[in-house]
Amino acid sequence: YKDIDILVNNAGFGIYGSFLETSLEEEEYMVRTNLLAPIYFTKLILPRMISRRSGSIVNVVSEAAYVSSPTLLVYSATKSALASFTNGLWAEMRKYGVKVSGIYPGPVKTNFTSHPSFKDAKDSFSRFSVEPEKVARAVIKAIKTGKREIYVPSKIFLDPYFLKFSYIMQSITYRIVSKIFE
Repeated sequence: YKDIDILVNNAGFGIYGSFLETSLEEEEYMVRTNLLAPIYFTKLILPRMISRRSGSIVNVVSEAAYVSSPTLLVYSATKSALASFTNGLWAEMRKYGVKVSGIYPGPVKTNFTSHPSFKDAKDSFSRFSVEPEKVARAVIKAIKTGKREIYVPSKIFLDPYFLKFSYIMQSITYRIVSKIFE
């Protein structure tokens, strides 16, 4: 794996239901898949990217990082943590020439709702889902530009500016914090 130029962390799943209905075992597996796996893969690949002063890491996060759903609590929490990791890594890696980006799609037409817990919610998710090709185009844009956050708005949040306010505030904060800790 020493010559990997691009790492796309895209694996993830959710469990639909109230926090009291979901099992701790499934939630732990979700944390390992949605958060720890991207951290592990990044940790493995990053040293070579730094030594070459090039490379791209793209984490597929989610709108759920900023808009937590009452029926996807742990999923939203893992995506919030992944967003925080991605933004911090973006700030850290700028001086090394490694691009780090987060992609923030809403529901995507994939097997995400195949878990049995989604049986009563599949239609709702399907109605608001975007095509996976839109997400793929965002990943390509991230690789080319290194933009910190790229939004792929769902049909729920048609206006990406709905989520932009938190982005603007975070952007200012990251620049200030980066200067303090340089």
